[in-house]
Amino acid sequence: MVWEISVAIIALAFVVLVYYLIQTLKSLKHSLDEVRSTMVEVKNEIADISVEVKGVVLKTNQMTSDVQTKLKSLDPLFGSVSDIGQVVHELTSTVKQSAVSLIGVIRDRSNTLKSAYKREIQPGIVPMNTNQVNADKPQIKLDSIINGIAVSMNIWEKLSSRRAKQHAAVQK
Repeated sequence: MVWEISVAIIALAFVVLVYYLIQTLKSLKHSLDEVRSTMVEVKNEIADISVEVKGVVLKTNQMTSDVQTKLKSLDPLFGSVSDIGQVVHELTSTVKQSAVSLIGVIRDRSNTLKSAYKREIQPGIVPMNTNQVNADKPQIKLDSIINGIAVSMNIWEKLSSRRAKQHAAVQK
């Protein structure tokens, strides 16, 4: 009888174990069905997306090719702009050198005229010929003009150097 009760308990335990195992397998089957349906949906969406991505990649390649072609056609233009920039730079340098030379000549001429004027008309000495005094008036006007040009050139040099410094600061 103990054997019969033991076998009955083991049989009952086995039935309970099989019942819970069946429930777990049903739950696992349901989960696997959901995973399968999700995978099918993902597969379909990936197929749709891959078609769109291929289209985008194709368009991007076409645009890249087009941009490269247009950039190559602009190379001569940029070369010309570079050449023009060099010519303008050389022209500016030449003008600057000419202006510096002109300022030097004007200053020398101004100093020469001042010293000549000071030698001819000394304080306290009245010239004998009034025509000589009147003849010196145009020289005084010329001297003022030369001084004005020299001052203007100095101002121009200062402005040019400021512009160059500002341009250099902007490029940094």
